Amino acid sequence: NEVFVCVQAPSKKQQSKPDEIIVGSSIGTLRVLNIERHTLVTTIDAAHRGTIHQVAFANDGKRVASCSED
Repeated sequence: NEVFVCVQAPSKKQQSKPDEIIVGSSIGTLRVLNIERHTLVTTIDAAHRGTIHQVAFANDGKRVASCSED
């Protein structure tokens, strides 16, 4: 079963995407969600081979970074 393990919202400096959050899961999937519209923006399946432990938006709000044990 997939468990969502980490969530990151943009900081106040990253206002280009203020309504989006990144969600990392226990099966290595990343999702970007629009929290205002309650919609899925994009999914990156198999971003990692295992649990994603940390996610973050880049300072420009256009890219994301994630880390896992792989």
